[in-house]
Amino acid sequence: MDEISHDWIPFYTELADRLLDWRDRRGELIGIICEMFRAIDIKCPTLDSEYPPADIDPFTVFGLFNKGLTTENRIRIAGGLAERLGVRAAVPRNFAGIPVLDKRKGTFYRFSSNPKRRPEDIDNLWDLLAAALPFADEGGEARRQAFIEAFDRARTNSGVRWMITFGLFWARPGKFVCLDERTRWVLTDTDTVPLRNPEAIGSLRKVPSGEGYVRICDALAAVIAEGCTVKSLAELFALTYDVSEKENRRRKAEKARLIAEAGDDDDDEEDETDREVSFDWILFYSELADRLLDYRERRGELISIICEMYSALAARGVTYPKLDDVYPPSDIDPFTIFGLFNKGLTNEKRIITAGALAERLGVKTPVPQSFEGVPVLNNQKATFYLFTNDPERSAHGIDDLWSLFAAAIAYADAPAGENASERAAFIRAYDAVRGTKYIRWRHTMGLFWVRAYRYLNLDKKNRRFLLDPECMALNDPEVYGNLSEVPDGERYDRICEAILQELGTGRWGFSTIPELSREAWMVSGKEKAEAAAEEDSVTDGTRYWACAAGENASLWEQCHEQGIIAIGWGYDFLGDLMQYGTREEINTRLTEKLEAASYPNVSLALWEFSHEMKPGDVIYAKKGSNTILGRGVVISDYIFKVDGVLGRDTFRNVRKVTWTHCERWSASESIPMKTLTEVTNFPDYIAELEAHFGVIDDEKPAAAAVASTAAVTAPEPAPEPEPEYTPEPYSPADFLSEVYMDESDYATLVRLIRRKRNVILQGPPGVGKTFAAERLAWSMIGAKDQRRVGLVQFHQNYAYEDFLMGWRPTRDGFELRHGPFFEFCRRAEADPGRDYFFVIDEINRGNLSKIFGELLMLIESDKRGKRVKLLYGEGTFTVPANVYLIGMMNTADRSIAIIDYALRRRFAFFDMKPGFSSRGFTEYLAGLASDRMNRLVECVRKLNVEIRADETLGSGFEVGHSYFCGLSADDPGEIGEIVEYEIIPLVREYWYDDPDRASHWAEALRAAVR
Repeated sequence: MDEISHDWIPFYTELADRLLDWRDRRGELIGIICEMFRAIDIKCPTLDSEYPPADIDPFTVFGLFNKGLTTENRIRIAGGLAERLGVRAAVPRNFAGIPVLDKRKGTFYRFSSNPKRRPEDIDNLWDLLAAALPFADEGGEARRQAFIEAFDRARTNSGVRWMITFGLFWARPGKFVCLDERTRWVLTDTDTVPLRNPEAIGSLRKVPSGEGYVRICDALAAVIAEGCTVKSLAELFALTYDVSEKENRRRKAEKARLIAEAGDDDDDEEDETDREVSFDWILFYSELADRLLDYRERRGELISIICEMYSALAARGVTYPKLDDVYPPSDIDPFTIFGLFNKGLTNEKRIITAGALAERLGVKTPVPQSFEGVPVLNNQKATFYLFTNDPERSAHGIDDLWSLFAAAIAYADAPAGENASERAAFIRAYDAVRGTKYIRWRHTMGLFWVRAYRYLNLDKKNRRFLLDPECMALNDPEVYGNLSEVPDGERYDRICEAILQELGTGRWGFSTIPELSREAWMVSGKEKAEAAAEEDSVTDGTRYWACAAGENASLWEQCHEQGIIAIGWGYDFLGDLMQYGTREEINTRLTEKLEAASYPNVSLALWEFSHEMKPGDVIYAKKGSNTILGRGVVISDYIFKVDGVLGRDTFRNVRKVTWTHCERWSASESIPMKTLTEVTNFPDYIAELEAHFGVIDDEKPAAAAVASTAAVTAPEPAPEPEPEYTPEPYSPADFLSEVYMDESDYATLVRLIRRKRNVILQGPPGVGKTFAAERLAWSMIGAKDQRRVGLVQFHQNYAYEDFLMGWRPTRDGFELRHGPFFEFCRRAEADPGRDYFFVIDEINRGNLSKIFGELLMLIESDKRGKRVKLLYGEGTFTVPANVYLIGMMNTADRSIAIIDYALRRRFAFFDMKPGFSSRGFTEYLAGLASDRMNRLVECVRKLNVEIRADETLGSGFEVGHSYFCGLSADDPGEIGEIVEYEIIPLVREYWYDDPDRASHWAEALRAAVR
């Protein structure tokens, strides 16, 4: 490793001390930063969606000179800060071995315009620095705990993830380790750092808790203290950088060697981590466009070529896509031809398809081997036209697409300054296509394919990148507007020209439209990975809601005519919902004023409506559980109307909506009867609704201005969660009176379920496992609510397809059907404020690994809420945190194999024992006042003692109390029948190899009831 100076450490340490003085003077600190950048003549980086930023944290201040800048600029910024903040240590002249931020993510907080930003996020970061410095400098258990608590709070900030370890390392590099990607790789995948206690490091696949982070720092400090090759954490970080760079070079050399051995002439090919991105695809795409133009008047011939090509490619696994509802298609456009290999295919199939087209159309440019950064179509929307039998298909739509194609090539290729006529023709052709139903933004993608250096693709990734304050932040309203509507041809051309001029300034690190497109693609991919790591919504930010349209849909017409959505429960004592920091605060307020135990559904609806719903979300107006009345898009933040709306002073909670569709329709699936239900995580349901309403593209509809107001309203304020069904109350006392279990055992069982979320009741026959399971659920729910308790029984032929999802035969073929657990989890997910219990009888009779499949992971308590792609279907699935599993297992059944260990560790196992000694059974026995029953029970107690003592049996084979429950002293024959036909056969089965002992106990049992 090259010698690296660590003279920077005193400066960074003192800067952290000085910054802490500004914790309560952040406005003044922001002013200093803005003035400093003006004074040193360096453009102030974008620190928020507004200027100056509303707030700032200390780690972001460090990040001002710890990101991708020249060394000269890093020195100037660090020196400017030192001068203004009173740092006396020398400003470093070299920053080698110091971790830096990505330039595109130079803040430790989301911008103030980002809905994921919380009011406490920046305070959390200041608290973390304030706790980190005394812990690093002085140590002690109290300071350690304060640091851990501060770390755990900051770790919950959206987007910060591993960055907090960068900040801690900057502030105290002698105490805290930076866990950037290189360091994590070295610590977990190499022998560079000889850890005596690798368990302290863990897998480092996710950001550790505060306790875990301290353990990691301590473990590394111990290695260093024991004489490792490095003497400090700062040296360790420099070492990890050096090791990873050497590994990259080794892999590159190995790849070059393999290429050389294979006889490949491309000696210049570089490793994925080092190479410059190739844009060679642009030449191929441009020539393909030229060749396609020759077929503008020969489309029948072009269609024949396409059909023949796919017939030839079938042997290579490339199948013919659906291009029309007739075969061969009646017509085709050139952009759809490009779409044949620019959609969701594997890279191999894209190359095969592009090569086959090139061969048949005479394209001489080599077929690209990589399509990185090239925008692609959705496989289900891969044509630029509606199908032949669609009544809304334009008679001239495909002709318009060819005209745009030809005009775009002519305009792009015409010399600058001599292209006025070509420009006018392009704008006319563009506007003709823009007005075609279904096309929306897609034609800009096609234009980019055709002439990538001239035309900007305005798909969702690019639009966001252009306008996002954290990316390019191009906010000239005269040119870009808000890009919520597809621009006309004149404006689209102005946008392309403005972008080309902007790229020519040299400000961005990329200078062409293809480079910009790739940058937008990379940022989007990084944000999606970040969102997945944070376990955010799988719908790219858009959330979907179903809302009741008034009692019995009585207010729907007013809703559609005017343009707001409102829900009730606008009590005077609640007021503006934005004053509440949590849903629990709303629920507490309702409980205090309305004098009931809880209002989980009401508080959830009010919280989601005011705090979680956001502009751009899709909302469906509904009636009952499956009738949909219309579709709209939310276009405003939450509004509190003191006087209410529609003359109803209880409907004060309002949002503006653009209603895009008004059509009554019955969905195939039911949704909960609640006033407001989020359906985001029901992708099949959303797909069905969106398809019905003809929302072909998944872009957010334009947020048109709304001049007047109306409401989708909830029923009149009646805060009962579901007033049409009131289950009978059921308490723990009711459970103990029926189940015959000691109070201490019941309390233990409830704790196990709450902690583990999955429990198996195991025990011998007759201890009441099945009887207890349902009543256990009722006792925890507080009522006999059958809708929140599911029940299945496993058997040897039970499978994943029965339990979760699978294909089932129908009269016309097969259809994908959901199993009981899938439907149960969806119902629970839509009702997160209440507990749901799924009971599995004879759980060990099924092939558990086969039945559970992906659920083996999802049912774990710490994986609840995580979403995975299922074996069948297009969507994802989760087991919600409010679902509890209760299984039952008979320990005396010799025919059943031992339960799978993978499943065993996911459940707690609770032994249910005969309840002869419980208070409930004792009172039941006393109530019978039967000497025969008393003698029989005493005999069974003795029998159980011998069963427990038998090495071949044990306590798992005892005779349970439920054989004797529900009897009447007035029917002496019933007791005798239980003994003769239930207990004695069981005893003979137990001691089938010891007939004398079996006969002895048979006679003893008969004698007890004579």
